[in-house]
Amino acid sequence: MEFLNPGMAWGFLSLPVIVFLYLLKRRYVPREVPSTYLWERTVQDMDVSHPFQRLRKNLLLPLQLLLASLLVLTLMHPVLPGVSGTDWVFVMDASASMQAVSGSGSRFNAALAEASGLVREGGRGDSYVLIRAGAVPETSLGRSMDTAEVQHALESMTCGYTQSDMNAALSLAHAVAGDAGRIVVFTDALLSDESVSIRAPEKAANAAVQAVQWEQGELFVRVQSYGLTGTRRLALYAGDTLLDARSLTLDAGQSTSLTIPAPEAPVYRAELLDSDALAADNIRYGMGPAESRYRIVLAGTQSRFLRAALKLREDADVVTAENVETAPDADLLVLDAPLRFVYPDAETTIRLGEEKQASGTVSMPGNLLGENITLQELAVRSLRPLSGGEAVLSMGEDTVLALGDEGAVFGFALTDTNLPVKVDFPLLVRWILDRLLPPRGAEGMQSVCGEPVTLPVRAADANLTVTGPDGHACRVESGTVYDTGLPGLYRVHVESDKQNQDMSLAVAVAESESDTMTVPASRETEESGHTRRSSKDMQPWALLLVLICLFVEWEVSRRVA
Repeated sequence: MEFLNPGMAWGFLSLPVIVFLYLLKRRYVPREVPSTYLWERTVQDMDVSHPFQRLRKNLLLPLQLLLASLLVLTLMHPVLPGVSGTDWVFVMDASASMQAVSGSGSRFNAALAEASGLVREGGRGDSYVLIRAGAVPETSLGRSMDTAEVQHALESMTCGYTQSDMNAALSLAHAVAGDAGRIVVFTDALLSDESVSIRAPEKAANAAVQAVQWEQGELFVRVQSYGLTGTRRLALYAGDTLLDARSLTLDAGQSTSLTIPAPEAPVYRAELLDSDALAADNIRYGMGPAESRYRIVLAGTQSRFLRAALKLREDADVVTAENVETAPDADLLVLDAPLRFVYPDAETTIRLGEEKQASGTVSMPGNLLGENITLQELAVRSLRPLSGGEAVLSMGEDTVLALGDEGAVFGFALTDTNLPVKVDFPLLVRWILDRLLPPRGAEGMQSVCGEPVTLPVRAADANLTVTGPDGHACRVESGTVYDTGLPGLYRVHVESDKQNQDMSLAVAVAESESDTMTVPASRETEESGHTRRSSKDMQPWALLLVLICLFVEWEVSRRVA
């Protein structure tokens, strides 16, 4: 038995006080008796006239002493010491490189088996917390002393294809472990945290396709070797058509590149046919040339300066129209009076105020335009102040250029300003087009596992369906694909009132995950001796005994009286 508040033991001084009260002189009480038979009892009562008497048999005295003792023990907060144990926190690296095969299985499965062995060998009273370190760390199992539950949680853990945020995972582990817990990290990543134990895998030889690019009729492919030597077979495809198949000679730690003629195709694929440590990086997709060009319709204005500035965008065709009603289908409409760059059929969120005389010099509230666009000595004759959107240019307290979901709006017409003849006017137009027209083609449709991808379409104008490499299809509401956890080719179907379009999105394993030769050294830390002691609180039971004893004492005193 242990006590959390031993200082309350002074309460035991009440025991001799109770006994002393029983020894004190009793006052004489006159009493009439109906018979001489009771005279002997009266004589005994008269004996208490002496100051101290020997204790007579009295059931109340031991009950009151027991009650006082239990009350003091309750105040001392008794606990039963439990068994000693270790608080384990297992951090399981679930990055793509942990799928590398070394020996008879993957690194991740070997880590799970080693963690399972630590659980089987653990002592009575050990507790376990499991943290899966993926792109976002998550607690797979809270603190548990049930070894069967821990083993089941380990068997249920899976490895992914993304990079792991080990810093966030270790921060979570330290918060869970506290000062006495022991953190064990199963990883192949180099860690700077010296306070944790590391269980690292062995090195494994690997080769990876790290680049597939098409440009001007030629396909460029780069293969990187990580400790792997010898020849490897490589197959190159344009769509489903085999372009070339050859053997590459690889040197450990070196990259090998090749370039072959290739026709235009939406998608290209390079595939290493021989097995190595990591299969996920043996196939890589590359995107072909841009599938279409942008169409910009210039309606309601004949400004040659504006038309020339719009044509600086190389992937856009500029078409003129007399008005909006006669304008053909377009990706972007450019209108004047006031000057606007707007999406067709977009809802208006930027509103124009009442016309007024312009005053003040131009300023850039958010400094969005950069250092190359200054617009010094910009003059405006009259303007209509803007409200809503993101302020890009201001004159005094009035916003004269705002950027919103529907496009970019100026608060004046080109005929009321000297903006078109300024040197940086083409740069301003180019900046607006870059913000409103997302990139198309290879650059905008390639990513790595786990990274979100913004599709080059506006979700407000189309319904988007993305089908992953595993065949799972999902709708995209915001225009951004977040579920890119698998490497391979994603199919994007765009459906709108004007057209249906199919695009491809190539997702690959991050290059850093292909390096299966760089692993940390396993180590133990001083935390291995840290243990905790579990205990059982006995104060509620002591309080219950006090109440029982109090009830018995009350009943006895009532009967004696």
